[in-house]
Amino acid sequence: MVESNTGGLFRLISCLMRSVATVNCDLDISQFATLLGRHFQIRDDYQNLQSEDDKGFCDDLDEGKLSFPVISSMQSPGFSNTTLSSVFKGS
Repeated sequence: MVESNTGGLFRLISCLMRSVATVNCDLDISQFATLLGRHFQIRDDYQNLQSEDDKGFCDDLDEGKLSFPVISSMQSPGFSNTTLSSVFKGS
């Protein structure tokens, strides 16, 4: 999920930059772009959980979006909260 959203945009930008570059044309920064996208996605999800001013408190949950913290907890060993899982199955 994370790599597809923001990471994909950063990878696209890096490919476009390489296509017009006159030096370092073979420099592949796609892994860096993926990590940068992951950072921004996690930061955005964290802001959504912590700040009512920047985004509105828990807007992602209200909209039924699977944010990074929710996915991480659902994939953790021993996760068995069927209520939380059922909330997002309809999304």
